[in-house]
Amino acid sequence: MAGYATGEVFFAAQSPGFRHSHLDTGGYFYDQKHAEPAFGRIPSATIWIFKDLGLLMFTAVVGLQAGILPPLQSAGISLVLSGMVVTIVPVIVRLLLGRFLVRIQPVLLVGGITGSMASGAALSTLLQGADSSVSALGYTGAYSFANIFLTIAEPLIIHYIVGRFAKRSCSI
Repeated sequence: MAGYATGEVFFAAQSPGFRHSHLDTGGYFYDQKHAEPAFGRIPSATIWIFKDLGLLMFTAVVGLQAGILPPLQSAGISLVLSGMVVTIVPVIVRLLLGRFLVRIQPVLLVGGITGSMASGAALSTLLQGADSSVSALGYTGAYSFANIFLTIAEPLIIHYIVGRFAKRSCSI
């Protein structure tokens, strides 16, 4: 290919511009990929596995560095089970109320539930699985409302909890 050095270049170790060979290599492989599309191709399933595995490993390392093991060892399986209940029960309640009481279409309802959880990852998975972006319509309104409600409710909840503990500590 014109413009790229080929062959042995060991004698040119001190030539000016030899230190930029990684840029030349990148350009060469970029050109080769477009000339022969099978060159340097990574299957999409492999990319998906590496991306998910990388995210899982990152989450595990951050959790271990944050010190998650001592609370898990002291609380045991009850901490894991209570976390599952606190996460799953509200979703099931919202799904049942939205579907049977309010009669929202399932695609919009699931999008709204992911928005109320402020879960971009859940929306991404939902969009990939449904091959449609209709559920994003339910996500946007619920996401906005959830963030505004959280901003307003968080100081009120903290004030209520601190006030209750302050009253208890003063009465002792």
